[in-house]
Amino acid sequence: MAWTPDGEQFIVISGNQPATATLYDKNCQPLFEFGKRFRNTIRICPFSQLVLIGGFGALKGAIDFWSLDTLEEVGTAKSDCAIDIEWSSDGKSIITSVLWERVKVDNILNLFTGCGKKILPKGAEFGSLNFAQLQPSAPGTFKKPSVAIMQKEADDDPSKKAKRSWGGSGGGGGGGGAFAQIMR
Repeated sequence: MAWTPDGEQFIVISGNQPATATLYDKNCQPLFEFGKRFRNTIRICPFSQLVLIGGFGALKGAIDFWSLDTLEEVGTAKSDCAIDIEWSSDGKSIITSVLWERVKVDNILNLFTGCGKKILPKGAEFGSLNFAQLQPSAPGTFKKPSVAIMQKEADDDPSKKAKRSWGGSGGGGGGGGAFAQIMR
């Protein structure tokens, strides 16, 4: 369960997995259902316009980003094995990390935009990462970011573009990959 910073709404994840995430007003009236998915974590950005609903810990690390202004999904991402998730003070990005206390290998820090574009393509790897935090700032330091601009940047992300299908461009199966060469 998480309240928006302005105290006007809150989100609850309830039920067995796949669980249902629901947005309520401050009078406990349901406003919107985000659907049934394997999710157990809610993080609302400091400006109350975006929410991250993710499946971390024992779940696979899938992340959904939703606009609380339009109630539309604005992006997705994945952060395997992450156990620490936090919004930046400017409301434009999130940090996820795999910490030594829980996982003794592959300690990594990932940074995403508020719409799911991965800012660190491979993540920052550490031998042992015990703590990760973005620098906090005083309220009023930053202006509310534009979700539309973040969404456009995420849509331009080459890692989210459709992958080329097997078979090459000639249609005759002339791809040059190792598997294709073995099969010839």
